[in-house]
Amino acid sequence: SRSALIAAAGTDAPLPFRLLALRALANLTCMETNVVPMWRHGAMRENLIFNVDAFNAGTAGDADIMGHHADCSNHALRAFANLATFEEVQEEMLAMEPVARVLIAAAVPKRCTNPGAEVSARVQALRTLANLACTAAARRVLWKGTTLRTSISENARVDQPQEVREQALRIMANITSADADEAQG
Repeated sequence: SRSALIAAAGTDAPLPFRLLALRALANLTCMETNVVPMWRHGAMRENLIFNVDAFNAGTAGDADIMGHHADCSNHALRAFANLATFEEVQEEMLAMEPVARVLIAAAVPKRCTNPGAEVSARVQALRTLANLACTAAARRVLWKGTTLRTSISENARVDQPQEVREQALRIMANITSADADEAQG
């Protein structure tokens, strides 16, 4: 059941169990019938935030533990990205300060003992933000934040991995195309 998976993705669960539960939850967030119930489940949001925070906070240390945290973070960020494709969730997602904070922190380039995992986390965080940039309310919030604007610019540089650049440019395109539509309207 969803409740059992959500509990297994929690703070008390061992890393291998969390990883499996988060993978399953990320897959479930692709299905429209699961979106609103999963998003409204407070423990679900808390567990996704926790798993992204665990990776954001510890970019150095034991490589195996960081690898598990990175994998958990990537699945949690993938769940956020999937949820952010649904209008029912988009406006609420950025309005929640803890969610916005972890997404923006995950999008910031950082040094890490596992650079591949760090890039994957950035791609998923940027993908979530790009999905959110499709709504007018979210665009206003996104573009106000100096940290996020700087991060988007850094991620769009030519020396960044292609998938990172694509998502950063997608955010810019979503924001600027909406601005152009408003100017013409």
